[in-house]
Amino acid sequence: MDTRYEAKVDVWIKLMIYFTVVIIVGSAVFVPPEEVFIYILFIIPTIILMLWLLYGSYLEFRDEELYIKLGPIFGRVKYDNIKSISLTKSYLSSYAMTNKRVFIKVHNKTWIKGDIQVGPKEREEFVDELNRRCRNLDIN
Repeated sequence: MDTRYEAKVDVWIKLMIYFTVVIIVGSAVFVPPEEVFIYILFIIPTIILMLWLLYGSYLEFRDEELYIKLGPIFGRVKYDNIKSISLTKSYLSSYAMTNKRVFIKVHNKTWIKGDIQVGPKEREEFVDELNRRCRNLDIN
C-alpha cells in the first residue's frame, strides 16, 4: 500500500510565490492592449507552474521505492540504495521547500543521482516509516 506525505512549505516561500503571482497578474494593467494576449500566453504557464510547485508536492512510499514529487519535478530512490537517514536544517538546493529536512544518504551515487534532502510535513513519522522500509541502513 502506498503511503503519501505532503511536502512542508515554509511560510516565507508561500509568501514569495503568492507575491510573485500578484505582481505578475497586476502587471497586466501596464501592458499595451495590443500585447495583452501575448502577455497572458506567457503568464498563465508561469502561474500554473508556481502553484503546481506549491500545491503539487509530496513524498510517497511505494512498494520498492520512495517517490518524490515537487510540482513537475520528480525523483525515485530505491529503499535498498538508502545508506542512512538523518534530520537536518539547510537551505541548499533540494527537493524541499523548507529548511527542516530529512537527509537521505544514498549508496551507489552517480554525478546525476546522489544524496537528497526532502521536506515532509510530519518529519519524525516520515523517518520512522523510511527506517521500517530500508534494509541496508548503516547503524552508527
